[in-house]
Amino acid sequence: MDYDAPCEVGNNITVDHQCLLHDCKVKDGVLIGMGSIVMNNKVVEENSMVGAGSLVTQGTVIPPNSLALGRPAKVIRELTLEEIKANKENVDHYCQLGRDYLNGKYLKYENRSE
Repeated sequence: MDYDAPCEVGNNITVDHQCLLHDCKVKDGVLIGMGSIVMNNKVVEENSMVGAGSLVTQGTVIPPNSLALGRPAKVIRELTLEEIKANKENVDHYCQLGRDYLNGKYLKYENRSE
């Protein structure tokens, strides 16, 4: 971590599996797709989506409500209201799964090497 560029993460975001966030700002309502990397001194603005496998390079700013894809990530288009709503529902779903697990709804993993 660079001390002059801490990682700041907003509310109601989804960071999918195997992502790397390094010294960046990810604002409220953002979805970072699987395997994406967000590098130093960049900002992903509110309600945006970074597609799976994307690389957001140093100094990049992804505007609000945008879809960014690629290596390096480029803004492709503005997200629809339906897509923004679906991202919020995704956050709610993951949070509910976490609450269900903590409340014993799902069996905990046990190492059964017998």
